[in-house]
Amino acid sequence: MHTISPAAVALINEWTETHAGGINPVHDAHDQAKLAALIEDMTENGWQGAPLVVDGEQALTGSHRYWAAIATCTEIPRIDVTDLCRLFDVDWDTHRDEHYEIYDAYRMLPDLFPADVVAYLGLDLH
Repeated sequence: MHTISPAAVALINEWTETHAGGINPVHDAHDQAKLAALIEDMTENGWQGAPLVVDGEQALTGSHRYWAAIATCTEIPRIDVTDLCRLFDVDWDTHRDEHYEIYDAYRMLPDLFPADVVAYLGLDLH
């Protein structure tokens, strides 16, 4: 578990929406043991922890959690990167436009937010 201020979690949760799916994960679940453990946990407890970070319908974080939620018919909480940037006073449009490839902009996200937020949301995309 990552240490993050309750105020930051509350802000993130205010902007979090829950959906049944409709997200394109960055990749398949490569670690089958991790996926199996998440499926078992979601079956018993539902979704736990941070929402996925998305850009529209593209998931930037949580591929294993996404696939576990799909397998267990669990609704998926998510926060759009644009809203996350608003919360932390980051100009996403300018940041995105400064990079030739959108994936370069995504990889730079950890540099834009406090370390506790990066760890909590799994934004270490380097």
